[in-house]
Amino acid sequence: MSNLVNLVKLDISENRLEELPAELQSCSQLEELDCSDNSLASFPAVSLLKLRVLDAYKNSIKTLPDSLGDCTSLETLNVFNNKLIKLPASLSKLTELREVIVASNKLKTLPKVENWKKLTRLGAFWNTLVMLPSFAGLESLEVLQLYDNQLENFPEMGSHPALSEINCNNNRIEVLESDAFAGLPALESLQLANNRLKTLPGTIFNPDSFTFLNVSENPLECIPEEIGNSSHLQVLFWASTNTVSLPESMLTLEELSRVDFQENQFDAEALEMCKKLEAIVEQSDGFFKR
Repeated sequence: MSNLVNLVKLDISENRLEELPAELQSCSQLEELDCSDNSLASFPAVSLLKLRVLDAYKNSIKTLPDSLGDCTSLETLNVFNNKLIKLPASLSKLTELREVIVASNKLKTLPKVENWKKLTRLGAFWNTLVMLPSFAGLESLEVLQLYDNQLENFPEMGSHPALSEINCNNNRIEVLESDAFAGLPALESLQLANNRLKTLPGTIFNPDSFTFLNVSENPLECIPEEIGNSSHLQVLFWASTNTVSLPESMLTLEELSRVDFQENQFDAEALEMCKKLEAIVEQSDGFFKR
């Protein structure tokens, strides 16, 4: 490989490779490397200054080299389905990242991400995450996927004008601070099913774009009156909670198309309101489960 000094793209995916040669460093013009779906146990300590895309998913990689932080042009990093326990701190230096997929590993935390200002998607689901750095600097973020981890706290958020999707299903989150949603004007979908939440802040329902909420399997005690502010809400999954009553403001949600209220012990007034809500859902040929 030391002779491939002008190589720009290398696709060696879907083979049985157990290692990559150190001579990969000689490919100084390399922009795209796909070594996914092999049997790699490690990644060589190379610094490829023009590398933009690294696909190394579906391997058995246990560690990534610190030198990866010297690949300053890197835009896409996909190491899905490996055996990573941690990520090198040097990744925090990468300022051009647009997409980072580190899902299906054994990560407990992530490196500092304040310099990832161009990042649009962070996929860190199917790990064992217990702690997260601040996400306040991720001003270009559009999709945040943190489901199936062991998080006890919702990530520290900032201003994210393009963030439309957050999925934190199947964690251990107990509290949501109201200011966590103050800088999310484009939020469309929020999934927090199977956590330990007792209350929701009303600020969740402020964005005009909000259409999808899944908070089933939480010990939630009530639905905030502010839910009526989400005039475009279409999907509401609020099953298996401790909620007894429903706010009158829900009757203004004329775009509801899918509602799941199963396994709730509603009082008589709430049951009557369910009939009215079901009529709204029927107008859109959706489903209403109770």
